[in-house]
Amino acid sequence: VKVVGYNTFLGNPNMTSIELNEGLETIDVMAFARNPKLTEVKIPQSVKKFGMAPFAMCPALERMEGKYVVGDGRYLVFNKELIAIAPAGLTECVVPEGVVAIQQEVLKECRELISVMLPEGLTTIGVSSLRYCESLREIEFPTTVTMIDMGAFYGCKSLIKVKLPEKLTVVMDNLFGNCASLAEVEIGAKVTKIEAEVFAECPALTTVICRAVTPPATGWNFLGGANE
Repeated sequence: VKVVGYNTFLGNPNMTSIELNEGLETIDVMAFARNPKLTEVKIPQSVKKFGMAPFAMCPALERMEGKYVVGDGRYLVFNKELIAIAPAGLTECVVPEGVVAIQQEVLKECRELISVMLPEGLTTIGVSSLRYCESLREIEFPTTVTMIDMGAFYGCKSLIKVKLPEKLTVVMDNLFGNCASLAEVEIGAKVTKIEAEVFAECPALTTVICRAVTPPATGWNFLGGANE
């Protein structure tokens, strides 16, 4: 087998471990995602390509082994991008040094995570990458971040206060939607646009500080029912 295709084992309720054959070259988009009992993954040396979120939303995953795996088996890094993590029992995520991007949905539904430490040099946080990290209380962005994609922190209901990175120019759609405890957000001076429903369903939000001299353009319902 050279390719494990798109969604091949998505949502398998009984799979507990994966040992892939040598000669495998591609693990495609969400190939093993949403497998609730998966605890272990072994990746062969022959793999040359990963699609988005191949092992996302596997809450019981304790360890990965093989090529591109770092950090005591917790992190899968390929071409300087964080592709997957093993989240079981993990309350603190320390993204490895040298990572420049966190791919789409990598940390989605990591419900035990309390804190995430991001390395200097990181530039991109992907779509829904920390969505429904319901225990996440805090996050500090390195100065190098230029893009936080849509819905990245949607449903992070324990997040209270956020200071967005200075190099950010656009606050993407639904970035903090349904963050029930979010009370204060600081937006940097370079932001030119705040897109739609960024703060939808944020009932605790009382303070949004924007450092931009020229008021940013705003998308539809960007406060989304938050306390204006």
